[in-house]
Amino acid sequence: MRRRLSRFAVVFVAACLGACGACDDEKGAPPPKAGGFGTREGLEALKAQGAAIVAATRRSTEDLVHDLGSGDDALRKRAADTLRDAGASARPAVPALVAALRGAGDDARLSIAKALGSVGPAALPALEDALDDADVTVRRGALEAVREIGASADRLAPRVEGLCRDGSAGVRAAAAEALGGIGASGASSIATLEGLATDGVPAVREAASRALKTLRRASK
Repeated sequence: MRRRLSRFAVVFVAACLGACGACDDEKGAPPPKAGGFGTREGLEALKAQGAAIVAATRRSTEDLVHDLGSGDDALRKRAADTLRDAGASARPAVPALVAALRGAGDDARLSIAKALGSVGPAALPALEDALDDADVTVRRGALEAVREIGASADRLAPRVEGLCRDGSAGVRAAAAEALGGIGASGASSIATLEGLATDGVPAVREAASRALKTLRRASK
């Protein structure tokens, strides 16, 4: 990502220099050297460089999607971290990100969830389907992504409430955190969280308590 940004920065600076060169020429300054950014040749070179950067970015995205499907947690985490930095422009990678949740370790799963969260509401249809997945890790990661998206995911609150009764303690805890993250302060969500606050698993009770505190602070 840093390399791509650096390339864009070079093009931007070059374009600015070209514009400055053109302005100086209009003021009677000496004409730019052949092939400079103020000439037709320079502009053609700039266009070619821009096209090369677009192609390199496309190849990089394909590489990241490939890494997500590698089954190697370290590769999946690095790819997800890069896509997270891309924000909404990582939308084409959403299916690969959701698929990469399957069998992911804790670190990779959290990175994938953050990448999905950075895409924003555009990721919600895929996440809604993932909430019903038979794989515990997929359900848990989808909930963590919903929490990252926040209030824009409020339409999924009823589905998230249902997962507060999931057979997996990890999913129940993630569901509680998701309700807090999206600000689900309706009576039904509050009642669900209050029930989870007495769950037999300490991690679930703690997640429910944190979510309740968040919602009560927001309602004041």
